[in-house]
Amino acid sequence: MKNLNENIQRIKQMMNTINESSFDKPVEPEIPMEVRQGASKILNDFIQNPEFVDDYVKTYDGYFIITNEEGDESLMYEFDIDYTQRSSFTPGVMYLPNGDPGYPDEGEPAEYDFDITKLIYYKTDEEGGDVSVYEGKDFTGFLGIKLSNGMTGEEFMFEKFDDEIQENEAQIEDDGPEPDDY
Repeated sequence: MKNLNENIQRIKQMMNTINESSFDKPVEPEIPMEVRQGASKILNDFIQNPEFVDDYVKTYDGYFIITNEEGDESLMYEFDIDYTQRSSFTPGVMYLPNGDPGYPDEGEPAEYDFDITKLIYYKTDEEGGDVSVYEGKDFTGFLGIKLSNGMTGEEFMFEKFDDEIQENEAQIEDDGPEPDDY
């Protein structure tokens, strides 16, 4: 009887373990050490000297590329722009109809967050072409890294992209979204 109770108890513990585990989460593939080391080296160089090699921003998404000093290995971060508040603008008037002084333009900038959607690590081959070594989720945690200038990766992105994002977002109000942004 004691063995039966012990077995039942052990089965209950296994059932609890199974119930607490989530089978909905996809199993992340193991990232090879060579990829982790190569990406870390590029990112460490960037941390010391924060500079993008290339970037492109549209209304709702964009990318930026960090390249090593030799120019033969790069990290490309693709990101989405998630708006939490759209911009607003009300034009002012110089004078009111009765001749009194008017009021200035009023507006609020858009507020948004970044979401890194994909990291691509690639190397340049002997013929000068780019060969993808890794494509997948951002395992480097770019948004949270601390740069030598005291900023986080996310703060750096806001500094680099905010003017262009605000301008692109204002275009939505004027012209409607870009055809690529549907």
